[in-house]
Amino acid sequence: MSEEMKWVVSADDKDVIAAFKRMQKETDKAKQALKDAGEAGAKAGKQSSDAFGGTIKNLREMVSLATVTTTAIAGSVAIYRNWEQEVNRVREAHKGLQSDIIKTISANNDLRNASQIETAIKNLKGLTPGDATRGFGAATAGSPSMNWQKRLDIVRESAPLAAMGHDIAGQANMAAKLAELDPMMSANDSADLALFVRQRLGEDASKAGGGEWLAAVGRAKQVGMSTDEAVGIGVAGVEANLPAGVIGNLMGKLIESDPNKGKPIRSAEDRAKANWYKLPTWQEKLRAVQNDAKLAGTILGTGGAMDLSAMGDGSTQAAAARAAREQNLVQQNAADFNNWQGGKLAQQQYFNQVKVSQTDTKIGDAMAPADTLRQTYAADAYERNSGTIGQANYRWQMGTNLYARQMWAAATGGDQVQAVRAGIQNEIDFNRGGANKNLLNKDDGKRYDDFIKSLDKNTKAVEEQNRIMGGNGGKPPAKKIVNADRHID
Repeated sequence: MSEEMKWVVSADDKDVIAAFKRMQKETDKAKQALKDAGEAGAKAGKQSSDAFGGTIKNLREMVSLATVTTTAIAGSVAIYRNWEQEVNRVREAHKGLQSDIIKTISANNDLRNASQIETAIKNLKGLTPGDATRGFGAATAGSPSMNWQKRLDIVRESAPLAAMGHDIAGQANMAAKLAELDPMMSANDSADLALFVRQRLGEDASKAGGGEWLAAVGRAKQVGMSTDEAVGIGVAGVEANLPAGVIGNLMGKLIESDPNKGKPIRSAEDRAKANWYKLPTWQEKLRAVQNDAKLAGTILGTGGAMDLSAMGDGSTQAAAARAAREQNLVQQNAADFNNWQGGKLAQQQYFNQVKVSQTDTKIGDAMAPADTLRQTYAADAYERNSGTIGQANYRWQMGTNLYARQMWAAATGGDQVQAVRAGIQNEIDFNRGGANKNLLNKDDGKRYDDFIKSLDKNTKAVEEQNRIMGGNGGKPPAKKIVNADRHID
């Protein structure tokens, strides 16, 4: 068993299948030699390890040759290595995305709807899953109590901005915050209004994302202003370089009750104040202090009067905010961008990223269960045999064996999980105690089967939930939703 096993594989499928069968037979023989040699002593153990290592090497080559058969390029190790690197790239990208999705969903009270949210994020039209995840997380941070479907709708409405280089997370966060101020406002209007604020204020837009500014706009809403008017007055304040707290204080004056009500009127100033507080609407109060500098000083103080003069009434900004919603500002920007040659190219380039990343996600979802099963085996082997170099080498060999089986299944359209499970079962079947008493045994078989059943059960439950919910706010899907939840890594 010490000589290296070799096969010559052509581009003929029959040759590949025959060679793979021979490879399986030789693998079983090598594993038997490993068991027997392990009981015989260290020297024989090393010989069997070398033989098994040769088997694994050829198994990996076998997978590579089978994979490139469809392109009629047989025996190209370089091609295999490139393919393996691409597989690993997809795997690592998927793990990173999955980690971000888990953190995003777990950060809020969304776990009950995790499956639908995940499916929707991964299939959101016009956004890479990474941008969609960051956008959803930012919308959640902007309005944690908002219904998850509306948060997702806000991200969806903001999607056309991604190709323009916009920060989708910043856009979604602003839109969610504005939507929280006006729960009746649609996701479309929220996205348009958020874009208006960000474009109007430019570098100062960050000031509009803070809690004090939003509180000031909220105070304006309490006064009785419409959302457009409240946002307009808030934008006017930032443009006048006023601190957010000052804007809020000015708005508070409009709804403040007369602090001297019931007290004797002793001066013309007292009478002016009393008459101002009696005005029935905020519009009349605001107009009065804007048209009368002396009254403004009396009501707001000298500093407040100067602030109001700098800010103005916000009517111009309010009209622009209303126009942004009525004209669908996000879609209008997208249309203008697409009419520009440079924009059209950038848009197509981003859409290409979307296609690749969404495809990567689906491939990664398919790999994840088998990857997790392999890693579970490796963790078990490490736990049982940690601390010995020989067993570390064995774990590496078996990990490579299981990896190759998974890749073979992926390349031939087989079930990756069952392929890995079959490899583990071979180890269980060959374990006869003695030097291998710490390796897996038949009692472990049920545990792995239960693990796989839990994966399958979870998958079926998600598929049924997706069928009912459609991952689209409860609406039936226009077409079958690709399962994107069969994973544990």
